[in-house]
Amino acid sequence: MEESKFVLINKEDNILVCCQTVKTGETVVINKEKYQISSDMNINIEHKHRTPMS
Repeated sequence: MEESKFVLINKEDNILVCCQTVKTGETVVINKEKYQISSDMNINIEHKHRTPMS
C-alpha cells in the first residue's frame, strides 16, 4: 500500500491537505490515481489545495 502525502478531510468537498512535503517533479498517489507535481516550487506540509470536482 502506498502512503498518501495528501489527506481529503471531508469526502463531500474537494480540499486536500498536504501531510508530507512534496517536491517538484515527484509523482504522488491520490485516490489510487498517480499525479506528477508540476508546480514550480515544493508543496509544504499543511498546504491546502482545491481539486476539480468530478
